[in-house]
Amino acid sequence: MSELLIRKTGKTLGSADEWLQEAPPPAEAAPWEAGQAEFELARALFRVPGKALVPDELQALLASHSGLGPLRLVQGIPGYLVRLDDQPGGSQRCDLLGVVNGREGRGAVVIEAWSDGGFGPKISDQLKRSRPGSQWAQRIGRLCEAVLGRSAAASGSLLGGLIHRAAAALRAAEGEKAAVAVLVFYEFRRKDGRGQQRKGNLTAIDALVTALGGEPLKDGVLSGPFRVPGGGEIPASVPLFIGRAVRLLPE
Repeated sequence: MSELLIRKTGKTLGSADEWLQEAPPPAEAAPWEAGQAEFELARALFRVPGKALVPDELQALLASHSGLGPLRLVQGIPGYLVRLDDQPGGSQRCDLLGVVNGREGRGAVVIEAWSDGGFGPKISDQLKRSRPGSQWAQRIGRLCEAVLGRSAAASGSLLGGLIHRAAAALRAAEGEKAAVAVLVFYEFRRKDGRGQQRKGNLTAIDALVTALGGEPLKDGVLSGPFRVPGGGEIPASVPLFIGRAVRLLPE
């Protein structure tokens, strides 16, 4: 198990409690307790008091791509905000932004923890509820063109929240002067939990990967590289990799 630094606002964090204090989840998030995704992410990293360690399943995922070679996660910033544009609401909050070292040099990893929650509505449904020309409609249109090379209307079956996360990984990599961007969906799975929400999340993530030109994901295996058209704040020069890690929650 490799050690990493978890830092926020210049402070090195040593526990899930300090994570909560320095990088609290949004007010609308589920309570910070067992089963809540970001809490489980913090607990998975701080299994040893005062020390952050990379969980085995996350390390295995980051070492799974033969073209990249093993990626070593060395630092993480919880609650990292990525600016997607300069308009109101133009930020995407990442549960954890990680810095990795690998064969290609420095890389940026956006880690999105999830358990029971979803990733928001389909683009088509949100467009129906949004005023024409609204900030959200304009933004999702720009992001779909930059990430997928097609309009929001043509991407209607996808989840807008996943497009935002892919864009955030690319934007964060550029901001960190990283050679590669990695988007990790870190699932905290209940041992008996195979509910409809989980199935819907897996289907939605695979739909994003398929739209980028890949095959449905396999647990513990990075997929990519995906090359995006880019545009606005989203770079075309940074290759994107996507993967899913799974951690079983205690009963």
